[in-house]
Amino acid sequence: MLIEQAFGKILTTNAGIIALCPAARIFWPKAPQSQQTWPCVVYRTVSPVIRDPLLSPSGYSGLVRTRFRVFSSMKTESGFTQAKKLDAAVRRALINPVFVGTVVDDTVSPVEAVEIQGIFAHDNISGLDQWDEKTQIASVYSDYDVWHDE
Repeated sequence: MLIEQAFGKILTTNAGIIALCPAARIFWPKAPQSQQTWPCVVYRTVSPVIRDPLLSPSGYSGLVRTRFRVFSSMKTESGFTQAKKLDAAVRRALINPVFVGTVVDDTVSPVEAVEIQGIFAHDNISGLDQWDEKTQIASVYSDYDVWHDE
């Protein structure tokens, strides 16, 4: 299971997020051009995998970090309020409390899993507004560092 799939599963199975945006409107790495139903969430990786520079007594720790950017979007400029509520729901799902655990894909055989050691908001890029005049889409985006086993 790819870390991108595991991250998506966290988003698409969280009740707080789904209450504002159905799982079918959560996309990786981009929304389809035909996207006409709002709100939606799009997430993508924004940095390469970073290996933990610390070595354990037995050698390399096996931890890696992947940074994701999550866009909570709504059509029309007045959609910022709803986009901000959705961004807040994503933040609560990922870091309040910090998500730690095993994400399992039991739809494949053999079952695949990713061990997530922690998800942390990248505070320099959190809750930022973006307006696209051409598409008339209001977005709020935040970055998250996901530490996971390689």
